[in-house]
Amino acid sequence: MGFFSWKTADTQESIPACSHNRRMVYLLQPGGEPPIGEGGYQGNGSFGGVDAHVWLAERNLAGHPGVNIDAMDEEQKREMGIELLLGGVMQDQETGDYWHIMSDLRPLVPGHYFAGTFGQTIPELGQTPAELEASGRFCEIPLGELMAIPFPLKFSFDPEAQYEALEGSKICPRQGEPLPPDDEISAWGDGSAPSYPVTGSPSKGPSM
Repeated sequence: MGFFSWKTADTQESIPACSHNRRMVYLLQPGGEPPIGEGGYQGNGSFGGVDAHVWLAERNLAGHPGVNIDAMDEEQKREMGIELLLGGVMQDQETGDYWHIMSDLRPLVPGHYFAGTFGQTIPELGQTPAELEASGRFCEIPLGELMAIPFPLKFSFDPEAQYEALEGSKICPRQGEPLPPDDEISAWGDGSAPSYPVTGSPSKGPSM
């Protein structure tokens, strides 16, 4: 299932995902739609019965020429939303070509597709993706930098917060754990993280 944690878009506070110190948090929505409240976030990406990753996929891929989001079931939409949030595409620094490894996202970003793993050799290039990345020939580019994501996830503890007034929520590096004591904060770093960090794509991409 996975564990997912964010910070609020307005105050940059960690959204608790543990059995204590829970607060009502809201998945904000655009266009004046009411926010979706969640009073006991479990870390599974569900807010008020709405899967945030499904929400992300439906909002950003509806009408996309390369993706039939309406034909996907909930799990496929969820996988696609996770790709939008965390997925990346390898770029060949010699040719500029994009390579999709394991997950075929060519309907979103045109390029080459290799169905093997990072430890298997790409026949056309004679090396594995891992070797190409280690040598500097392959560089991973976040999917969010290669395509428009007009409706990123935005969370707030304030039900009156306005979606359009805020930037997208960032991933919480503490995974929803309470803020450590002052003398331990340095061990966590400053808590900063990009809204769409690349930590590797799921091993099996959704059908499109």
